[in-house]
Amino acid sequence: PLAIGMVVVGTMFGVLAVDLPVYFSTQNQLQTAVNAAALAGARSLPDGEAAAEAAALEIAAENPVAGQTLTESNLTISYLDPTTRSMEVQGQADVPTIVAKFVCALQ
Repeated sequence: PLAIGMVVVGTMFGVLAVDLPVYFSTQNQLQTAVNAAALAGARSLPDGEAAAEAAALEIAAENPVAGQTLTESNLTISYLDPTTRSMEVQGQADVPTIVAKFVCALQ
């Protein structure tokens, strides 16, 4: 029983050793893509909100996250203050992990 328990625990740590870097790498890719989209959208804000949203979506689509192309369904674009012409872009992506989902959900 002790050997079986050690094999199970060792396997879990092995999976975590692969899962956690994938999780955090995907999170970093998503943050980079969202930042690029926000900057592109902010640059186009003087041309109007529609142009800003189109620019943000175009740049986001050029920055895949874990092999996934970001689209309107993955992004939320909101305009914070019309007088200062500021916008916020939030993104969401599926992370291809097994154990890390459960570990990070506990935090």
